[in-house]
Amino acid sequence: MNRIAFSTARTAAKSSLHSASKRYASSNAAAGQGAAASSNLATYLLGAGVIGAGGYYYLQKQSPQTIQKAEQKLDQGLAKVSQAAQGAAAGAGQAASAAAAGAASGALDPTKFVNFKLKAVEPYNHNTSRFIFELPEGQDSGLTVASALLMKPVVEGKGLDGKGKPAIRPYTPVTMPSEKGHMDFLIKKYPGGALTTYIHEMKPGEELAFKGPLPKHQWKANEFEHVGLIAGGTGITPMYQLIQAIDANPQDKTKVTLLFSNVTEKDILLKEAFDDIVSRKPEQFKVQHVIEKPGKGWKGLSGFVGHDELAQNLPLPGLAEKVKIFVCGPPPMVEAISGGKTSPKDQGPLKGYLADIGYSPSQVYKF
Repeated sequence: MNRIAFSTARTAAKSSLHSASKRYASSNAAAGQGAAASSNLATYLLGAGVIGAGGYYYLQKQSPQTIQKAEQKLDQGLAKVSQAAQGAAAGAGQAASAAAAGAASGALDPTKFVNFKLKAVEPYNHNTSRFIFELPEGQDSGLTVASALLMKPVVEGKGLDGKGKPAIRPYTPVTMPSEKGHMDFLIKKYPGGALTTYIHEMKPGEELAFKGPLPKHQWKANEFEHVGLIAGGTGITPMYQLIQAIDANPQDKTKVTLLFSNVTEKDILLKEAFDDIVSRKPEQFKVQHVIEKPGKGWKGLSGFVGHDELAQNLPLPGLAEKVKIFVCGPPPMVEAISGGKTSPKDQGPLKGYLADIGYSPSQVYKF
C-alpha cells in the first residue's frame, strides 16, 4: 500500500467511524442505554480510531505485512462499530415499540368516548360513594400524573345539562394510574346535579362513557423542594393523585403540605388514606383540615381557608422555583384564593390571597 492509497483508506475509515459513532450514540440515546453504550463505543473507537488517525505516520514506514495487519485491525474495529450501531438501532426500535405498546395498553382514548362497565358501588359517606369501573384485563387507564378524564352518560335522554345535551364533567380517579383491571372514583351526589344524579342511579353492569387522558401538570420527582396543595371538597382527587405518586416513589423527597377544606367533618374524603401517609412519613407530609361548620370537640382549623391559613401553613414564596402551589375546589373558593382559570387551557391571572402573599404566577397551578 502506498502513501496515497493508505491516506485514502484512512480518510474513509475516519468518515465511517464518525458516521457509525453518531448512529450508535443517537440510537442508544433513543433506546435508553446511557453510560454503558458510551463505554462500549469508546472501546470500539479506541481499537479502530487510533489506527485510522495518527497511526498513518507510523505505518507508512513499516513493511507491507505490518500495514496489512493494521488494515485488518482497522476493518475489525469498523465491523465492531457497525455491529454495535446496528444492535443499538434494533434496541431503539424495540424500545420504541415497547413505549408504543405501553401507550396502547391504556384503556382510555383521548380522541373519543369509550364505554366502561360499572363493576360495583360502595357507599362512602352520607352523600358520596365509590364507583368501581372495569378495565380490560391486563390494562390500566392510561392516565399520567397529573391528568384527568371526562365522563358522560350513555343512556339517551338521561343525565342532560341545562341545554338538553348529555352532561360532560371532568373527574380524577382515586386509583393510581398504574392500577390494572379497574379505576375507582369517589363521586359526591349534588342536589340537582345532572351527571352526579345519573351516576348515583347506576347499577352494576351498566355503562358510563369516558374520554382521556386530559393532561394537567406533568409531575417530575424532586422538581420542587416543597409543594402546597389547597383543596376544597371533591377537589381533593387531583391532589390525592399527586400525593399517591410522591408517596409511592421512595426517591421522591418532595415535601407536601395539604390544606383541605370541607363543610363538616363527615364531608372529609380520603381521611383514612391521608392519616396513614402522615403516620408513615410525618417529616415529608403534613395535612391540615379546615372545617367550615365544626362540631363539638373539633381541634383543627375552622371557618374558611383565608389569607392567614395560607400564610401560616404553606411553604414561603421566597423559595421561588423550589416551591409550587396547586389549587382545586369550588369556583368561589378558587376565585378567592388564586383567581379562576380563563379557560381549561388558560390559567388566567394570579389574584386573590396567593397573589397578596407574594407568590408569582409561575408558582401556582390551578386544576
